[in-house]
Amino acid sequence: MGRAATVDDIAKAADNRLFVFLGEEHATLPCQTMHAEIIGALVRRGRRVVVGLEMYQQPKQSILDQWSALIGEADFLSKSDWKLQVEDRE
Repeated sequence: MGRAATVDDIAKAADNRLFVFLGEEHATLPCQTMHAEIIGALVRRGRRVVVGLEMYQQPKQSILDQWSALIGEADFLSKSDWKLQVEDRE
């Protein structure tokens, strides 16, 4: 068995990587704290950090769940009304 990774371990592992993706359980303090600590560790290592968030309408959660289970991209875009939402903003 190994040991749990620290936020500094994670930041070091991200050296020479363009992107760092962090998963979460929505709106939980432990996840939000972990994200803040990892971002701080990246900054301490000299990284310039940009944070991007994924947001989606709650009524479409079942479609996101299906997509996670590997429905195709075309089906996901069609069933989730993504194209309609994007076009409405243009």
